[in-house]
Amino acid sequence: MISGCSGEKSILPPDAGAVPQSVKCEFALISIDADEDHGAMGRFTFQHHEAHAIDLYGFGFSGTNTFRVRFEGFQRETDGKWSEVQVGYCGTGAELYPIEPHREYVFLVPLWPFLEEGGHGIVEIPGIDLKVVSMPFSTAEVRKIGDRRKKTANRRLESDRR
Repeated sequence: MISGCSGEKSILPPDAGAVPQSVKCEFALISIDADEDHGAMGRFTFQHHEAHAIDLYGFGFSGTNTFRVRFEGFQRETDGKWSEVQVGYCGTGAELYPIEPHREYVFLVPLWPFLEEGGHGIVEIPGIDLKVVSMPFSTAEVRKIGDRRKKTANRRLESDRR
């Protein structure tokens, strides 16, 4: 069963297929930071309105509102068409964590798949028998971070050559 956030604050890409069950939630990108390990790290706000907790995969959740998700999926929109971005994971250390209703969380998601190309992106986070899907976001800021990292790396390379 695949679920997407429903309502005006989140949508599925047009070709995502039928959604048999929906999780009422808000899931949207709020900021992007440069990240040494992942190129760019997205901070997404997330809150769901189900009657019970939903379980999502992640790491290092200590009961605070910040949660590093795992097994995230990505879709990229280019020229009006959505396509899945292929990524692979080992998953070592990932666990299911209960995400309580009516509580605002910050999900940390590496956005390296969008460093090079794409017009808009969507992040998908799986749980047990569901998947929550972010609102589409522009990948322009992610690419700017990638460009800045390349310029910095090139300057270091030039400096090392001298």
